[in-house]
Amino acid sequence: MGDFWPGNLLVVLDDKSGLERIYVVDWEMTRTGLPGIEVGQFGAEMHLLKRFHPEICGETATLLLDNFLREYKRTGDPSEEDMQWASVQFGTHLVILTGRVEWGAKN
Repeated sequence: MGDFWPGNLLVVLDDKSGLERIYVVDWEMTRTGLPGIEVGQFGAEMHLLKRFHPEICGETATLLLDNFLREYKRTGDPSEEDMQWASVQFGTHLVILTGRVEWGAKN
């Protein structure tokens, strides 16, 4: 639980480099996790990609996250508790993982 991140996505582009399809995969273990934890994890990972690799992911990370959250809200019917867990997971992930992973040059 709490391991939904950009590495779990396979993206298919059309001949004009537009998004055609996204597949969600899990290379280790597939099971449904707690919705708030999964959403918070993905949001934090996308934020970090945008923050530390803006030249590669700046626009696409925002676009992907905005679309993900919009569709999740539309189809997943998240509860207030789910969103509280998402906020906690987002912040916890940033605090704990950001300083431990080589996200970019140390200035």
